[in-house]
Amino acid sequence: MTGKWSPVDGIVPSRAPLYTRNPIRYEAPRRAFRPVRVTGGTLYVQDLRHSLAFYREIAGFHPIHRSADGGVVALSARGLNRDITLIQASEDHLPGLRHFSFLAGTLDELLDGHRRLGNFDEVPETCLDHALCRSIYVRDPDGFLIEFYSDRPAGWADYLRQGGTWQYPDGQPWDPPSADAR
Repeated sequence: MTGKWSPVDGIVPSRAPLYTRNPIRYEAPRRAFRPVRVTGGTLYVQDLRHSLAFYREIAGFHPIHRSADGGVVALSARGLNRDITLIQASEDHLPGLRHFSFLAGTLDELLDGHRRLGNFDEVPETCLDHALCRSIYVRDPDGFLIEFYSDRPAGWADYLRQGGTWQYPDGQPWDPPSADAR
């Protein structure tokens, strides 16, 4: 915005919708998970500082969260999502893809997906509570780690701005079927 703006200047706002009025939500009762969208990837990188500069200056992302130790940085393309997360590689974790993520919807939808995994003789590799979100990780047929998750607070960005924690990529073990899963 380059000039003064006042909502009472007499300019009539556009009534054109800038959203999908009736989004298609495919019901797939025979599927384990029904993700809302692909939300990003997590990479181990050789030089976090250098990679961060690349993703900021070349790819156009901006950091939205940095771990207290500085070894993990979450980036967003447009400030709306955790689109890509960079983690400093180590002897235990060489540079490469750690996993990619799917928003599974609500916690109930995530738990339903966990229950349905048994229909496919699949078990999660791990389930973690990252404080910011709860995640169920499975391996695809090629061995890629896939995260299905549900955000815990409704407004995760506000949660982080207000000092909320994010234990990522690690977290506390979480048992979805337990009585205290919620």
